[in-house]
This record gives sequence, C-alpha cells and structure tokens, in this order.
Amino acid sequence: MKKLLLFTFALLALNLTFTSCSKDDDVVDTPDSLVGTVWTVTLDDEDEGPYTMTLSFTTATDLVTTYSNDDEPDNGTYVYEKPNVTITSAGNGIEISFSGTVNGNKMTLTFAGVSITLTRK
Repeated sequence: MKKLLLFTFALLALNLTFTSCSKDDDVVDTPDSLVGTVWTVTLDDEDEGPYTMTLSFTTATDLVTTYSNDDEPDNGTYVYEKPNVTITSAGNGIEISFSGTVNGNKMTLTFAGVSITLTRK
C-alpha cells in the first residue's frame, strides 16, 4: 500500500511538472482592415542615429508616414488584401513602394531586399 501511495504521488508530481499554470501568450488576430491602425518601428540611421517611423492608416486607401527626425509627414496610398499589403509613399519628391504581410500585431515590409517589422500600437 505504501508503494502504491508513493507511486501515485510520483505520478501526480510528474503530471504537475508538465502542466503550465501561467497564461499562454495572447494570440492577436490579423486585422481585416487597416483603417484607424497605427504601426511603428525604430530604425537606426548611420548619420542621424535612431528614429521612429510611424504609419497611420487613415482611410481604406490612404496613409500618413511620419518620422521622429523629420517635421514633414509623407502621404501615401496602400492596398490591403489580408494578409498582404502594398504601400506607395511619396516623400521629398521620391516615390517608394513597399510590399509585405500583416500577421497579428506585426507588419513586415520589404523594400530593395531589406525587411523591417513594425508593431501595431
């Protein structure tokens, strides 16, 4: 009987070892629309140092890009077909297009082979 009781407690201890009491990571759904969302990333420029880029999606086709190291926002357009996004932004007379994906609260954009990941605020 003593061995059975010891064996039962050992199984219980083993079971509790593999059971998590902590909260699992919250799963964030990929949004159906980007309207009203704001996404940020901190980048590092060799000459100017770190700065923050913020994308604010104002309508179903328009966005505003702001930089913490620049007073002038850039206006742009985008096409979002969940989870894919294409952004065209014009700043300083130069038009730039990014393509990427949205996964939960992360947006990964690629331009000229370089990827950046923004986080939804």
